[in-house]
Amino acid sequence: MELFELVQYTQWLPEFMTGVAASTTAAYLIGAFHMRRVYRRRYEAAVTRFTNEMEKVINLAYESSSSEGLSPRVMQTEGRTIVSVRNSFKDTLSSMQEVLNSNIDRLAEELKTLEQNPSDIKAQQAVRDTIEVLKKTWHAKTVEVDIRLRKLFAELGFKEI
Repeated sequence: MELFELVQYTQWLPEFMTGVAASTTAAYLIGAFHMRRVYRRRYEAAVTRFTNEMEKVINLAYESSSSEGLSPRVMQTEGRTIVSVRNSFKDTLSSMQEVLNSNIDRLAEELKTLEQNPSDIKAQQAVRDTIEVLKKTWHAKTVEVDIRLRKLFAELGFKEI
């Protein structure tokens, strides 16, 4: 009688184990898909963070420099902001140096000239012109920065999933 009772009580065991295995597998898959989504969002955010920050300061400088009555002091501050944001990222992303240099380095030089003689109309116009060029070319540079960042991430083993 004891053997019969034991068999009777263990008949549900295979179903129970199948249910546990299925639930565990489902929970694992749901967790994996969730983590993939989180990872993907962080990956995309890392790629676009720099370009968004640069776009923000370039647009602000452009809007400020468009005013005819803009003081050289404000123009210097806006220009220095662009150079500063670039430098903060440039140190970390030295592989992108050639993408970030030309116009921003020109702006840095023009700002030095303007600081030496704040009332120089040509220096003021040169700063305005360079900021305008940055505004017009930044979208194309954004694409190039995006490609180089993805390449850098791949080289560091931070793979897109």
